[in-house]
Amino acid sequence: YGENVDFYSPVLVPQDNYPFPETFFARDKRYLTNRFYHHLNANGKLFSKLNYNVSVSHQKQERDAELFDYQLETKKESNNNRFTYQSKEVFYSTGTLSNFFNNKKVDFQLGYEITNENGFYSGAAGTFLDNGLQSVDVRKRLENYDIFTVAEISLSDKLSIRPGLRYSIQNTFKDQYASSLGLRYLFKKGLEARASLGKSYRTPNFDELYTYFVDSNHNVQGNPNLVPENSTSYEVSFKRTCDLKSGGQIANNLAVTFLDVDDRIDLVLTQITPSKYKYININKYKMWNISTTEQYAYKNWNVKVGAALVGISQKLDLAELGITSDDKFLYSLQLNSSISYNVPKWNTLFALYYKYNGQQQQYATGTNEKGEAEFYLNKINPYSWMDASVRKSFFNNQFEVTVGARNLFNITNVQITQGSGASGRGTHAAGPQALMLGYGRSYFLKLTYNLNFN
Repeated sequence: YGENVDFYSPVLVPQDNYPFPETFFARDKRYLTNRFYHHLNANGKLFSKLNYNVSVSHQKQERDAELFDYQLETKKESNNNRFTYQSKEVFYSTGTLSNFFNNKKVDFQLGYEITNENGFYSGAAGTFLDNGLQSVDVRKRLENYDIFTVAEISLSDKLSIRPGLRYSIQNTFKDQYASSLGLRYLFKKGLEARASLGKSYRTPNFDELYTYFVDSNHNVQGNPNLVPENSTSYEVSFKRTCDLKSGGQIANNLAVTFLDVDDRIDLVLTQITPSKYKYININKYKMWNISTTEQYAYKNWNVKVGAALVGISQKLDLAELGITSDDKFLYSLQLNSSISYNVPKWNTLFALYYKYNGQQQQYATGTNEKGEAEFYLNKINPYSWMDASVRKSFFNNQFEVTVGARNLFNITNVQITQGSGASGRGTHAAGPQALMLGYGRSYFLKLTYNLNFN
């Protein structure tokens, strides 16, 4: 993948050319991006018994800037200076071994996961300062080496349990661990009930720690003081599948989830005008999620409709400003649907996806009439999103071509209305504002070739 962006300066610099008329040049820029992505997956039998599945990927991205003077009369470049201002190289691998026991009642899986992320930001790309307040480059390597195990034990034909454990060795943060326990019970008439309890973690990545993307239209900054988040989750779900006499099938799913997170890492809108985002640790974060999905399949048709009611409580504590947000639950409604039609004769699948995002509320900082910092409850207007695609297979399904369009409604900005702060006073930036969601409608082409080694 490669992308070049040229910036032509509107300012012309005069150059003495005595005894002839002055000549002019412009100080232009060129931004060059190159990205390489490689992925390899292998699965099969080991020692004629164990099932293995291993994936390895490597990706590298470099962003260069080239500064040069462009002579208008001769149309030539001079004083070219090209340098790399941002780069990232990631090595990732995960693998599992299973089928240790020749027993249908006990299944055991052992696995690993490795992430090695090496990132670089030039001192010219942001305000990275040393102890002497001098601009410096940032080069950091984030590594984690995880091992995990999962078991599934069938206590009866109807009841099974699934415990899991993970341990992560970190080079930047303290070693982390995660654990989980799941239960499944099969009722009559295709009804399945599940319950799970889990304790987990998430460490900050390079972008969350060191991103600095500030220009006339954007202000997104990382935070090198981030700490890992820790969470506890609870979930109960019910699923039922029915086969109809007509040959169709209906599947219903209802799930209730509660998530309790300490030090959640999130990109927070800390200022509306001008828009300013920063990654911070949210001291306390809680989420309720009640969702349902209905799916109907008949012959070559597949229709799915879903709805979710999400309630979020988060306590934002900005110590540097001496303010703390309210932690009451804020609710939003989300709807989604999809419809697809398969044409076997053509090996072609037509698909349409739709999602409705209801009104959302979130806290952002601002200043009141007295110039004091406060949190304000912003309301983000609802909006809809639609994608469409066509996928066709060739050569016995070894080669696939997918073409499609994203954001068919051409959504770019959504309106934000800012409410009053805790003091009841307004803010200097009161009134509707626009939040950028995307760059509008886009189109894509995807080619996939499957290598099968038997």
